[in-house]
Amino acid sequence: MRIDAICQSTGYSDMLALTLPQNKGFFDSIMVYTKRGDEPTKAVCAKERIACEETDRFTQNGSVFNRGAVYNEAFRYHLLRRWGSGEGRQWFCIIDSDIILPPGFRDTLEVMEENGSLETECFYGARRWNVETMEQYEQVRRGGDDAMKGLTLFRGYGYGYLQLFRARSSTFVRLWNETKGNPYLEWRDGSWADCAFRLNWGDCPWNPPTQPPDNILDHTVPEPV
Repeated sequence: MRIDAICQSTGYSDMLALTLPQNKGFFDSIMVYTKRGDEPTKAVCAKERIACEETDRFTQNGSVFNRGAVYNEAFRYHLLRRWGSGEGRQWFCIIDSDIILPPGFRDTLEVMEENGSLETECFYGARRWNVETMEQYEQVRRGGDDAMKGLTLFRGYGYGYLQLFRARSSTFVRLWNETKGNPYLEWRDGSWADCAFRLNWGDCPWNPPTQPPDNILDHTVPEPV
């Protein structure tokens, strides 16, 4: 399988410096998109030898943070290079700059592909542990039984912090054709675009446990029907 990652980071270089070294090895390529003139982010990418693309699309047409326009630019970059090559095993992974993937991320996907349990027509999200302080982060790094104690585990409905899907899935191909190469919703502040994109794959039946239950969190989402 091939996984190309797309990461947006604007004014967030301190976090990217922490996450990028740990995530980059999971992907065949990873490209970071940042606003024009964000030199600290460019410096982090240069240190890690990761491609960094400056763009004005975050604020195009008066937008506050148009993540969809940036993702569409990234899709076109990757697809124009690979779509006609017969690369049918290419996956896209959209990942935020403050996310650290678990050590077995790539191995798990490759095993699933080998045993036939990786659904090529599905959209994959993930649950997310919220690590809010450096003290909590160091605790998680040390591991042990109490590593996650006190942390909040959110359910994964396909929010933009991690979205994984196959480039040649029928849903993405349909979106690509219908939108003429702009499948991600270009929304002015980024608040709805990721959820709208995920919902193209249908309602999510997955209902994993959270810590604490979603219905007592501020960060709530509708329960699956």
